[in-house]
Amino acid sequence: MNEQEFAELSAASALGALDAEQQQAFDLALTMHPEWRGIAERDLETAAALADYAPE
Repeated sequence: MNEQEFAELSAASALGALDAEQQQAFDLALTMHPEWRGIAERDLETAAALADYAPE
């Protein structure tokens, strides 16, 4: 997996939109490439911020 593919999975993971196989691939890539952790953290922060603006 390259960094671009990881970034795409990261965004989907932050939104809870990955199936089990995709989530496993994402988790493995994160373990193998700890330097990509910032991508995942930013995506989680963005998803949390979007949730704050979601209508109730």
